[in-house]
Order: sequence, then structure tokens, then C-alpha cells
Amino acid sequence: MIMAEMVIMVIVAEMMKMMIMTEMMIVAEMILNISTKKFIVHGNHIVPAALYVFDPTGLKSVELGYLDDIYSRRSECSFCMLVYKATHQHNSQGIGHDGLDKSGGRVLCDLDWQLDGRNGNPTRIPNQDHGGQRRSEALTCRARLYSKTDAFPDAFIVLLPDPAWELPSPTVLGRIVDQQRINPDQLRHWIGTCHEHHGRACRTLPNAKPAATRVMDKIRFIDVDQLCLVEAPFGSTNYIALSYVWGCAKQTLLLYDNFELLHSIGGFRDILATLPRTIQDSIRLVKLLGLRFLWVDCLCIQQDDNWDKTVLIGMMDRIYGSSVLTICAACGDSETGLPGIHQPRELSQDRERCAGVDLLVVRPVEDPIKDTTWNSRAWTFQERLLSNRCLVFVDGRVFFQCRQATWSEELDCEANMPTWNLDMIRSPLAALLWDLNLPGTRTEIAEFPSWSWCGWSTAVEWRLSTTANILNNMHEWLSEHTWVVWFIGTSDSSCELIWDVAPGKEKSTRWDGYTAGNDQTPYGRSSLSEMALEVSAFETVPTCPPIQGCLHFWTYSAIFSLIRTSMSNATFKSTLSPGLHRFGIQDAKGDWCGTIILDETFFNQVDGQFEFIATSEAKDFELEEFDSWTYYVLQEREQAEWYLYYALMIRWNEKDIAERLGLAKIYKMAFHSASFEPGLRWKEIALR
Repeated sequence: MIMAEMVIMVIVAEMMKMMIMTEMMIVAEMILNISTKKFIVHGNHIVPAALYVFDPTGLKSVELGYLDDIYSRRSECSFCMLVYKATHQHNSQGIGHDGLDKSGGRVLCDLDWQLDGRNGNPTRIPNQDHGGQRRSEALTCRARLYSKTDAFPDAFIVLLPDPAWELPSPTVLGRIVDQQRINPDQLRHWIGTCHEHHGRACRTLPNAKPAATRVMDKIRFIDVDQLCLVEAPFGSTNYIALSYVWGCAKQTLLLYDNFELLHSIGGFRDILATLPRTIQDSIRLVKLLGLRFLWVDCLCIQQDDNWDKTVLIGMMDRIYGSSVLTICAACGDSETGLPGIHQPRELSQDRERCAGVDLLVVRPVEDPIKDTTWNSRAWTFQERLLSNRCLVFVDGRVFFQCRQATWSEELDCEANMPTWNLDMIRSPLAALLWDLNLPGTRTEIAEFPSWSWCGWSTAVEWRLSTTANILNNMHEWLSEHTWVVWFIGTSDSSCELIWDVAPGKEKSTRWDGYTAGNDQTPYGRSSLSEMALEVSAFETVPTCPPIQGCLHFWTYSAIFSLIRTSMSNATFKSTLSPGLHRFGIQDAKGDWCGTIILDETFFNQVDGQFEFIATSEAKDFELEEFDSWTYYVLQEREQAEWYLYYALMIRWNEKDIAERLGLAKIYKMAFHSASFEPGLRWKEIALR
């Protein structure tokens, strides 16, 4: 009798286990719609066309439940195992194997679907009111796992396509990579695709006028074939630059004593094994990529020659900006090496088969980069920003970033045309659209401008609420919704364009003088766009005396007052560091018309009037900025877009130079019809 009862209990337990597995399969298949059709959007007649026009952050969210419950089912449920792998990181101090946080608290996990892999040449969708709106076409979806309390970093679930499927490239789906070695063919493909198809945005311009007042006609490189230092006229040869952190290890330096030896053919042969591993691996990588010359600061600048150091440090913008590629060793210091190039790397990919499809966990590209020492150092941070193309080595992986794309080994995203995918959101783009992360003041160093993060003695950040709606199609924003022609004052008291005129185009005093010669120019503005037509009759070339280091430009100026009112309730309220506050902006009619984050010291300026200058159109408010709707916009919220301006709040010093105080979003209609006196003006600005 007892044996019979035990057998029954075992059978019941197995049945319960099967029920749980069946239940989770139903959740995956029905509620979450885990299917091939969900992940592949482009060309899929089953997915409603309306999905194409949704913002990537706007698709419906699903609450999966508490992680401890999900973790407890991971041995029976493949989707639960995938969630476990995505949310539990062995190198993190966050979630334990039991699914609880470090204080023993329960953690909710949410999932939403995000459109991914849009092409950069938007198509026009008919619209009876405006003759058509330009939309970029989504290619795929990915599922985002996230915590509303930031208990764990975001992770994405992507589809792993069957190799037998015939899908057009790029699929913007997952792929399996070698867990020990980096594939040099993949790296060469990235570089070649960018070089051949990305146009002027990613093109090196070695003959541009230098910012430095003193330059060298020739600079040194490591010749990786002859293993020696060589000198070549600047701009005469293709080379790769290295960006890395020295660390505490002893560096091999170019000095007077070894100058002649290292310039002799084979001069590096005897000391090659003593070089830091990162430099050794970089030499190997340059050869693998089919190039010959490498620039490394410790070996290409004579460290005991002050003149040599001073001049070459002043040329850093040209050295990194003119390189074919920059190797970014973000994975440690000079002794760490480049994992996967010579020494095997440690890389594991988290994958599971759920609801009949193979799924892969991928993480945002910037997540492993942001907390590295390499990313926190000012020198290496600027080396990344100055470079046209970067290979970033971090966390056992390598990523490619250029002005047009962010590519990962784990995602098939490489395209011949300008494309956008979610990994671009956190890359260092949209450089003017930053906010204060902590209270702070302007630095006392006059050369550091207020429009740059380095001009403030505090931490800054690029908030997703600020940039999400433009980064879903950076190409469209730049080509259709910006108008400012940016000039910068130089050391010889002249003004130069921030970007260069396309070959074959002559400079003009009007807008069309700076547009691209063809569709391949990613940052050229469409001459038929609303903004281009609107400002084409206005002056755009500076007339005031140039000031070195200042941005010179013309744009709209309006006056508004500062108010305490925030237009988001507690549910969507911004999470700000102590000392910061989201202020409201009020127009001359007494209506709320915008929002800005400022230091709390501005409370004593409430009801005071400030000048705001528009820098581009903005697509929409996020809920933390404004969770309601308004008569300012005549359409329904789901239909309206590009009804705002990004605007800098500025003040003027005694030398007629403007300084940035903060970044605002303001209704365009308020700018044009509800400014305090003297009203809307088209105004010349010198911004430091």
C-alpha cells in the first residue's frame, strides 16, 4: 500500500512538472508571442503595418513576475532558464542564484518588444494632411528584459535563425561566434563595409587644417612588417592607432638612448616579447587586418623630448581623427592584451530553445564599456570620440563603432546602406544633448566650453528620455530636422565649418552650399525638408569677429520664464541626483511650454526670464518629462511628432559670448508665437 502511494506521488509530481512546463510554453507562445513571426518584421505580412511606425520604446510591456519564482522553474522551463541567464551575471553584485537582490528583496522582471534594425533611407508613408511622412522601415524585433527599479542591467533576447533559412542580409538577428578566437575576416568585413558604403561621415580627412598651432610634417609609426619605427609625412599613409590605459606595469618608451635602435630595421625584434601584451597583440592585429603601420603613444612620441611631446600631444585630434581605425583596449590595462587575438578569450553565449525557436541573450554594447577604467579616463574617452572607426575590445568580445553604425559579433547587422539598431542608442553620439547628472558649476578653465561636458566640474549623462526619440533614426533627425550651420573660431581669427564641404561643392552663403552631393552623405540635410525651406531665406554665415574655441552659428532665439511646475506625476517622475530639479518653462501667455533639468540653485531664479536658442527639432516628450497632452499640438499624441525644439538655455557674458546653462525641450508653437519681448528672433550666436 505504501509503495503504491509513493508511486502515485511520483506520478503526480511528474504531472505537476509537466503542467508547469506546458504553462510556461503557453506563456511563451501565446502571451509573449515567442515565434519566428514576432522577431522578423520586415516582409512579414502577418505583422500589422502599424507596428512599423511605433517608437522602439513604445511597444507594450509585459510583467513576467518575480525573478525568484522564475529562477525556481529554470530546470523545467527553457524560457525561465533564458531569463535566469539574462538577468543573473556572475561578475555582478546584483541578483543571486535565488533570484533575490543583495538585501534579500524580491525583484520584478518586465519584458517589452522593441523594433530594431531600421534602414537609414526612410520611405514615405502617405498622409492625407501633410502629403506623406518619412518613416524608416523596421527589420526585426528584439525582446528587452528589464527592471523598473534598475535591479539588474537590461538584456535583450534575439532570434537565432536556422542556417537553412534564406534571409536577406543583414538579418539583424543573432549569430554564434567562436568562443576562443576572434574572426579577423569579420573585422575586415566591418572595416571594408564602412569604408566603401558610409561615405563622408566615416572618411578620414588627413589634409584638414590642424587645430594645433605647431605641427610636425612627419610623424612616427611602428612598421609591423619591418619591426621598427619609421617616419612618414602626415596624411600620406594608412595607419591604425591604439587607445589603451597604461596601468602600473613598466612601459617600454621611446627615449634618446634607444631612438636609433628602434628606428633600425628589426629594432623591435629583440624587445618584442617585453612589450606590454596589449601592444604586442595590436601589432599582430594590424598584420591580420592587412595593414602595415601602427601608432602607439609611448613608442611614437619621444618621452624625454619636451618639444616632441608638446607638439604631438597638440596633434592628438588629427592623429586619432585621421587613422583608418582605432583599436580601443577597454578590457584592462597595457598588460591585459586583446583577448581572442593571440591568447584564447573566455566567451560564453547564453542560448536556449523556447517554443520551437532558438533564442540568444545579447546585452547592450555600452554596458560592458561604461564601467571600464578606459572609458573613465579623459584621454582615452576623447580618443574614442575623435576616431572615425573603433574596434572596442571588452568583456571577451569585440565591437565595431563608426559614425554610422555599431556592430557586434553576436548580431548580423552589417549593411551597405546607412542603418540603425538599438546598440547605437548609448554610443557617444548627439554630443550636445547631455544633461547634468550631479549638481555642478562651470570650470574656471576658459578653454573648456560650456556646450561640452568638459566645461563643467561635475558628472554629466545622455538621458534616454532626452535622446530615445531621435536615436531611433539618427539619419532622419540629422537630415530632416536640423538646420544650424556650425562654425568654430580658430587660432588664426577665422571661422571654419565644423564639417567639410563635399568634394566638388563650392562654399556658399546659403543653406544649399552645405548639403550633400548624393544620398550617401549621411549628415547632409534634404533641401526639401520643412526646416531647410523655412530657414533658407535667413543668414547662416557668421558676421561677428571669430573667437577661438567658440561655436558660431545662427538660429531661433526666444525668451521664456522658469517655473517650479513639473508636468509628470509620481509614477513617471524623473529619478534625479540630489541637488538637481526638473523645472518647467512658461511662455508669455502663462502656459507651461517645456521642461529643463537644472541645479537647485536656480530655485532663486524662478519667475525670472531666460533666453533659449533652438538647436534642432525634437520628436516627442517622454513620460518623465510630460505625461499628459496639450492644446499646443493639434493632433492626437500617437499621431504627432517633431512638434518640439531642443533648445539651450543660455546667458551672455560681458564679451557678448553666450554660455550654456541647460538643455530644454520646448513646444515649437510657443517659440514662434508666445515668447516674451523682444519675441522670436533669428539671431547670431557665439557659444563658449
